[in-house]
Amino acid sequence: MERLVTKNFNIHNVLKFRISWTRYCALLKDLDLKFSYFQVKRLEEDDIDLDIKVGAFSPSLDGKCRKYERNIFIHENFIYCKGSNLRSTWEFQISDISGKRTKFNINIRSRTLRGFLAPNFPVHNLALPLMEIKTLEKGYLLLHSAAVSKDGNACLIAGRGGSFKTTMVMNLMRDYGYQYMGDDRVLVTTGKVLSFPTHIKIFEFCLRNLKTEKMTLTKKLLLTFYLLATSSNTNVKIADESRLCGLIFLNPSKETRLDIIDWRLAAEKMLSNQLMEYFEASNAAGFMIHPLFECFNIYASAYPDTKIAKFQDFFIQQFKKIFSNIKIYNFFIPFSYTPKITELIRKVMEEIGV
Repeated sequence: MERLVTKNFNIHNVLKFRISWTRYCALLKDLDLKFSYFQVKRLEEDDIDLDIKVGAFSPSLDGKCRKYERNIFIHENFIYCKGSNLRSTWEFQISDISGKRTKFNINIRSRTLRGFLAPNFPVHNLALPLMEIKTLEKGYLLLHSAAVSKDGNACLIAGRGGSFKTTMVMNLMRDYGYQYMGDDRVLVTTGKVLSFPTHIKIFEFCLRNLKTEKMTLTKKLLLTFYLLATSSNTNVKIADESRLCGLIFLNPSKETRLDIIDWRLAAEKMLSNQLMEYFEASNAAGFMIHPLFECFNIYASAYPDTKIAKFQDFFIQQFKKIFSNIKIYNFFIPFSYTPKITELIRKVMEEIGV
């Protein structure tokens, strides 16, 4: 029997998962392992929420499965999908969806440059929706948002890709002494924000060498050498837990304007941002559309009383619980970033106690 390469991850004791490979090889490990900040030596078997196995597997298809469009097979607590396009070929199987320990088998072959440098990037892209479901079950929202902290108080900075979230975080840290909590994802629950650093060495390079998150080809080459030459340790100041004080949405626009919004509009905006991020990341991962979302839509139609079918309702309920008494702003900013934007953000954050 071939020995598996196994890595364990514990995200603030909220989500514990394992990734195993029949063969693991990555040229740039920080780019490849999105969740390396949370890696631990071992997990108790009974504590594992999500068990991911990467590599060839035998599908567990039986008479209970119904075939839907293309190669999607579904029965209760089970999804199987197989597909391909010019950029990638994939096959995955999810079993015990509603159980304590969900099993996720994935076999992917990417024909993109990013897939060559970081072959597990598509794996993370597929796993994140399951992680959102698992964390929501425990009263947490895994949000597509940045966050910074100061003196134990945190503010979320949300927005779609390209809205300068990472740039804002870098400048707040460099110029005003804020601590990093995340620039892509964060975990939130009532009154509390938990850090979610992803690709922390890449962020460290940007913090040291870039004024904004936009990279030239030369900077991308320098980043590659940096990742090859440095260890996995980081000097970035990270606040792992802080009190939730506010949420600011960034919206690149022709005008500069700050509006106060209620939790209902904020929940709609956050859900929209989450979906847009998945579709944009899916394209980068080699998928035309996110194949797991396609499966989830079919599963929800077949089993309308399950947590997958009701995920959006549960998300909004939890969002209301967390943010109904939190100050939320909708900030329209110029399409081109200037340091003045960071100064305006800082003033708003000071008003809410961050």
